[in-house]
Amino acid sequence: MNASCISPVYENEVEQFLEFALEKTQPNEEEKYLCPCINCLNERKEVVDDIREHILYDEIQKNYTTWIWHG
Repeated sequence: MNASCISPVYENEVEQFLEFALEKTQPNEEEKYLCPCINCLNERKEVVDDIREHILYDEIQKNYTTWIWHG
């Protein structure tokens, strides 16, 4: 996700990441997953909607290119 975080391309990339990361699970609103945003650093679990918000507003870790925690 190298696009500017204010671009539609970035938003699309975030949605693709979430779809990929959750592909093998059946997420529900209360289930929590590791959040790869620059503040959580895959150390805190959040619900999917919060992860989406974190990545959109705080951005994802720039060095998180091999998704070891998300498939």
